[in-house]
Amino acid sequence: MNQKELLIEEVNRLVKTRNGDAIDKAEMLLEDYLKEKPKEVDMWVRLAVFELTSLFSYYPKSLGCINTVLDTEPSNFTAIMLLTCVDRFHAPVSHNLLDKLSSIKTDDPEKLSMIEYVKSWSYEQIEENKYSKLNGDSSEGFYKSPENYKQYESALKKSIKHYQHHINNYEFLAHLYAKCNRKKEAVELLKVAIKNANALDKENSNDKEDESSPQNYLNWLVKGTCIYASTYESLGEYLVEYSKP
Repeated sequence: MNQKELLIEEVNRLVKTRNGDAIDKAEMLLEDYLKEKPKEVDMWVRLAVFELTSLFSYYPKSLGCINTVLDTEPSNFTAIMLLTCVDRFHAPVSHNLLDKLSSIKTDDPEKLSMIEYVKSWSYEQIEENKYSKLNGDSSEGFYKSPENYKQYESALKKSIKHYQHHINNYEFLAHLYAKCNRKKEAVELLKVAIKNANALDKENSNDKEDESSPQNYLNWLVKGTCIYASTYESLGEYLVEYSKP
């Protein structure tokens, strides 16, 4: 193993202890490495994820890492994806996220799918507890306007068209259709989401041991492909609910 691989292994070992002093040490190891090698973009991205997921999650520090990457690579795919996650799950950080997403040049269908999925977040109502509203816990007040409703649906449909092996795009389009009394379509979408979850689980394609991995972070929040028992439980409950007359 090279120096970087040994460092990542040690960081993950320390993080798994869930001990405050150990996590502080893990952070220091990443920071010291970047002081010596400040041009290693992948490690800035890894530190950004560490700051979002560690016991002492602190998104402003993560933003600093992301911006360091974007200062040198303005269209860096992973950094922009992380920026959209910070904006959605922590605090508003940018008014031009759609422009940043549109600046990414790629022919990769999976990346194009992820871009459209996170674009859908921009068409939601900005209000408290918006994540629970996505999951159908509120019957009204979800969209800013009928136009945003259509944009939200369109982005999710484009995400699915680009790549058919994720979970979140199917699941959240299903929630939208269930809200609109299009339950048959919602059920079919959830069936595909469950099928995809089964396939991914059998492949065991997610290395969940690497807790500061940008890939795993995006698998969880964007693709929905980090498969746990709760994944099946949640999808199954919605399938039963939306199958009711």
